[in-house]
Formats: sequence, structure tokens, C-alpha cells
Amino acid sequence: MNSNKQDKPPWYKDKGCLLAFGIYLFLLFFFVIPLARAIIRVRKEASSPTYYERAIDFPFDSLPDSAHDIRFKPYKTFSAWGRFYEFKCTERDYRDWVSENKIIHPELSPITQQKDRECPSISKDGIVGWNRINDLLISSWNFEDSGIYFIYDLDEGRAIRHSQSR
Repeated sequence: MNSNKQDKPPWYKDKGCLLAFGIYLFLLFFFVIPLARAIIRVRKEASSPTYYERAIDFPFDSLPDSAHDIRFKPYKTFSAWGRFYEFKCTERDYRDWVSENKIIHPELSPITQQKDRECPSISKDGIVGWNRINDLLISSWNFEDSGIYFIYDLDEGRAIRHSQSR
């Protein structure tokens, strides 16, 4: 029996053990940890306030420094709405903000001016409604029933960012 124990290599030299350990590490780093981070992020967002006074208080995306009166609709699992918020800012700040976001979303269209369009809006308590905007700027990307929209209401001085997927 002693010779049998001496012939067997330690676990860290056993190829089968090393293969199983490698597979475990692969699954951990490429599936389990990213999934856990995503779940934590979604739960944090779902329990966040729906109103922020200033851009510095908003924890999710980079907004212009002058952004204020930020209204936020938290993402909920299996919801058609993605990240959705609106805020007050100047037109120049809106244009700069869209330019910064084109780095992250290069598929965004150039900013165009449109007249008379139905757009979503958010109340301070996070309820989504729709209203007609007479004069707006928009940069967007959409494919079939998915898209991302950066809208600016020229009359109200209000920027809107929403996305959808289904």
C-alpha cells in the first residue's frame, strides 16, 4: 500500500485535477463574476431614487456639469425600457453630451432637428408618460425594435436619453 501512495502524484501535478481546476477558473472569471456584477448593478439601479438635483449626484452615466432636475426611470428586468432619464441643460451642453456618447455608441446618427414628435417624459416619481414636442434635436440609433435615443426639447431646455430592446 505504501508504494501505491508514493506512485500517485500530488493533486497539483495530476493533469485531470489541473484540467478541472482550469475549467472552474474559466467559468468563474468569464461567467459567474460578470453575471453577479450584472445582477448587483440591476438591483442597485432598480432601488435608486427617481429624482436627482444635480449631475454630480447622478451615479449611472456621465452628464454635463450643468445638468439639473434629473428624472430617472430605473431599469427593471424584462422591461422594454432600458436606461431612461431626462434633465435640464443648455443646447450646447446637449450637443457636447451627444458627442461624448458617440464614443461609446458610434452608431448614433448625427444630430438633426425635427418638428412635432411624440416623446416620452418622466415625472419626479419615475412614472413614464408621453408628450408632444414641437421643436427638438435628436441623435439616435435603432435596429428593428431596439434603439437608443438622445433627444433635446428646444422649447423646454430638456435632454432625454432612453433606450429600448425587445
